[in-house]
Amino acid sequence: MCFHSSRNRAPPIYNQGISSCNANTPSYYGRVTSSDEAPPSYDATISTDESGPSHDTHIMQTQPQQGTGGRGSLDAITNNQQHDFDTPIEAQFKEPNSPDARGVTPLLAAVQAGDAEVVKRLIEVGADVDKLGIDPKAAVDFGDKNRHLRTRTPLQLASANGNLVLVKLLMENCNANDALVAGDGYLAWRLAVKNGHHDIVAYLPVRRGGEWRRWKLRHEVLMERATTATKAISEFFAFFLWHIPKLVIWTLPKWIIVKPVAKSVTWAWENKRQMGKWLRKQLTAFPKRIRKVAETVVTGVKGFPHRVGKVVKAFLRLVKALPRAAKSIIKWIWRIIRSTPKAVYIIAKYIWLGVQVIGSGIYSSLCRLVSLLHTLSSFVLTVFRGVTLHDVFNGIMSLLKAIFIDLPKAIYGWSCMFGETSYKVLKALFHWFGVVLWYLAAALVAVVTHVPKNVVVVIWSVLSSVLDGFGEFMSWINPKW
Repeated sequence: MCFHSSRNRAPPIYNQGISSCNANTPSYYGRVTSSDEAPPSYDATISTDESGPSHDTHIMQTQPQQGTGGRGSLDAITNNQQHDFDTPIEAQFKEPNSPDARGVTPLLAAVQAGDAEVVKRLIEVGADVDKLGIDPKAAVDFGDKNRHLRTRTPLQLASANGNLVLVKLLMENCNANDALVAGDGYLAWRLAVKNGHHDIVAYLPVRRGGEWRRWKLRHEVLMERATTATKAISEFFAFFLWHIPKLVIWTLPKWIIVKPVAKSVTWAWENKRQMGKWLRKQLTAFPKRIRKVAETVVTGVKGFPHRVGKVVKAFLRLVKALPRAAKSIIKWIWRIIRSTPKAVYIIAKYIWLGVQVIGSGIYSSLCRLVSLLHTLSSFVLTVFRGVTLHDVFNGIMSLLKAIFIDLPKAIYGWSCMFGETSYKVLKALFHWFGVVLWYLAAALVAVVTHVPKNVVVVIWSVLSSVLDGFGEFMSWINPKW
């Protein structure tokens, strides 16, 4: 489906090499593309213009095909190494619409590289300008479990990258459909808004669509984070309120006392006949053992003066060693005193950084306040002309964001540096002993703050999901929200 905007557009900027992107167009090399090509691997969703709500359909995803051109050719295009035009494109990509094992199509690789010439040549040999493939950046982000949903058309990728030249090429020369919704719910216009490419935002028509899908994807990520935090809290309480008491009250007594005693009693009962013989043997040997103990006591009494002499000699050696010990202690204290300026410098640097962070936050809040007052005065003086209520609302939201989000966020970032600063101070003062102290204190702090930190994660995830949902609802009402 091709979308033809009713907007007045500038004349096409690429008229050489591409006369049309429709089917049955002759290429540079005499190849005629057929309109009876296999359907793309990803069936797109089409959104209406801003006059009506979007009609989303489920994206049909299939296993990416292994392109006949090979991974090396795509990597060459992506790295801007594809400039040898002596080799025809169709010789490198016999099927220009086939993605590689990652799901990246040749045309997406060329758009990612920003190479307009390669884009034109791929389209000449039959590349579909509206075919969805995996975003090249998402294809290598193995930490993203939803990367299979990060699909993009060439126009969407060019909009996300801020390449206005390619956007105009695909829109004006190829009639690319800017109403397609990607797997994660983004349109070309919305990607330009997200990445702050104002020139492309002004060029593309405003569209709504994909709001539910965008929120659903972010909601799943946030709820997974909240679930992980909740599980961490439950495991913390289970460890301290169940596993440790069970270990002390039940497990240790069971294996240290109950089991050995029960085993000994069972063995004695099973071997009661042998026990009588053993007792008689012990009674017979008892007088000999008493005599041996008496001889040992007599020998100890006779050697007592010698042992007293050894103790006196050891005490004298300790007295002689005291000056060396005192000297070592004095050296250790001197090292601490000598390291004190460095520790003081680290602390002062940390405090100064905090003053800068807090001062910058306060200054930003005051600037937002002045801007809001200026907007309000302009709104009153112009008698509702020029400045709208939406501008006043944006000013209020900007001020609230500076006070309640930006400033606490900056202070929190500064406070998070306390751990690194304290580590440097203790290491400078006490060397390895200071490092041991720091790790012990860090472990204690981690235990104490484990539950509050995860509670904050749960609350923040839920609130973020609600706010994202509200934002997407407002975007559906007014895409420029």
